[in-house]
Amino acid sequence: MSRAVRFSEFGPPEVLKTESVERPAVAPGAFLIRNESIGVNFIDIYFRTGLYPAELPNGLGVEGAGVIEEVGENTTHPQGLKPGDRVAYISPGPRLPGSASYAEYSSVPAASVVRLPEGVSAQQGAAVLLQGLTAKSMIEVTTDVKKGARGPRRGVALRGDWVLIHAAAGGTGQLLVQIAHQLGARVIATVSTEEKAAIARSLGAEEVILYGRPGIDVAVEVQRITGGKGAYAAFDGVGQTTFEASLASLGYLGWLVSFGNASGKVPPVDLLRLSDKGIRLLRPSLFSTLKSRDGLFLELAEKLLADVASGAVKQGVHKEYPLEEAGQAHIDLESRGTTGKLLLKP
Repeated sequence: MSRAVRFSEFGPPEVLKTESVERPAVAPGAFLIRNESIGVNFIDIYFRTGLYPAELPNGLGVEGAGVIEEVGENTTHPQGLKPGDRVAYISPGPRLPGSASYAEYSSVPAASVVRLPEGVSAQQGAAVLLQGLTAKSMIEVTTDVKKGARGPRRGVALRGDWVLIHAAAGGTGQLLVQIAHQLGARVIATVSTEEKAAIARSLGAEEVILYGRPGIDVAVEVQRITGGKGAYAAFDGVGQTTFEASLASLGYLGWLVSFGNASGKVPPVDLLRLSDKGIRLLRPSLFSTLKSRDGLFLELAEKLLADVASGAVKQGVHKEYPLEEAGQAHIDLESRGTTGKLLLKP
């Protein structure tokens, strides 16, 4: 027997229960992984509340890191992974029985598993993989950006362009700031406190806007900073409360990359509103992006973890919770008062 977090109804964090369950059987084409660290993400909240559909009862979690215990039938991997290897992974979670990561053991498709480089801990792997892949895929794949690119503008964050990144001290926000800055973009970050502003600046943000303060209008501030040209891109994982500001902050042919619902779902949008400036609206999904090309997960994950190993990419950890406190981790994440990543320890 082993422990896992389960839920049998949609609802608040209190629906999450830690239960004694059978250890999942390793599926063909999969690895059975003994989890050492588990990432907590907003997508877990979306499944818990029913915003994203899931069968009930079910488990939660789409990200973790640990050690391979068993190899499933007909399982191969380009890195030659075997029992005892240290790995990180993303998984279908509630969409595939046995793969949810809020557990001591998870059976994970081999195509979504990557070796942890020497010197990168399980905590670092679980903290950075999902959100790091989200950030890299949005900037480097979905919008087709290349460092120092010139010529026709096919993507965001070309060298010298201003980009707006909301919730820049959060898990994905911190990684977006670093990657965009390294690619030559000039980053405008939005945060809620001076402490978070210092974090954003330390990661490469050139300008920081403290939203929620009296008299502060994010769009007005962006237009001031950019000399009236507007931002070339806005990366918005907050959703309902920031979407209008993101739209008003953009310049001509700008990109609005709406990738999250931290404050609630974005209301329906009249597409004619995009025509005044020729705005390009994207709603990217990491899992859909990774399905677009064979081998893309491993390609991006190896680069990301190499950057973590070298220190080029850093991800702060807000707190690590015991598995039994998954509900409290959700409460803290939903409060939007955290900085960096939240982890669970089995």
